[in-house]
Amino acid sequence: MNKHLFGLIIFSFIVGTSAVIAGMFVKLPPIPTLSPVSETENYEVYRGRKHCKHKKRKPRPKAETESATVQAVQAVYNLESKELKTQLMVERFDETSEKFNVALHFFVNDGFAVQHIATEFVSVRPNFDMGDTASAISTSTFRWLENLESRENLYVIAKITDYSPDRLSFPAFNAAEAQPVVAAPIARRVGTIIREGRVTTR
Repeated sequence: MNKHLFGLIIFSFIVGTSAVIAGMFVKLPPIPTLSPVSETENYEVYRGRKHCKHKKRKPRPKAETESATVQAVQAVYNLESKELKTQLMVERFDETSEKFNVALHFFVNDGFAVQHIATEFVSVRPNFDMGDTASAISTSTFRWLENLESRENLYVIAKITDYSPDRLSFPAFNAAEAQPVVAAPIARRVGTIIREGRVTTR
């Protein structure tokens, strides 16, 4: 037991002496000195995160479809003249706009199903003397409307359009926007015939 302890002491002494001798002869590289940063040098100094200021974006110019809104107020089809007279209420967003292209979408709604019949295009120029909301009347003749077997449950929805091919699809039927197409009956002609002192009306 004493031999092992004595051997351990001698080994530790040898290792320690070797380390001291090696430190005396081996030179370590000098520690580099740091020069102070000059304020004139172009160094980017990190000052922490800052919240970006919200820049005001310029409003996007409205497309023609956003320049106004239109609502069909009344639609009357004259059975005698074969003309459809549609009263439109136009509200414009740009005071420089005067003429508007309107798409008239026709639907048949019998309470069970809704079917799109046709879409026609008209142009109106309302009188905006009293403000940015004005009424306009469009009178048109459509051959398909004349040949329609039944005009019952026929409705029309008006939309501002730009005639773009990608906007030719008809909108979904909305009962709040749809106006029924009313057929004006043909006026009966009244004649008076005098026969033997009696007045006959037919």
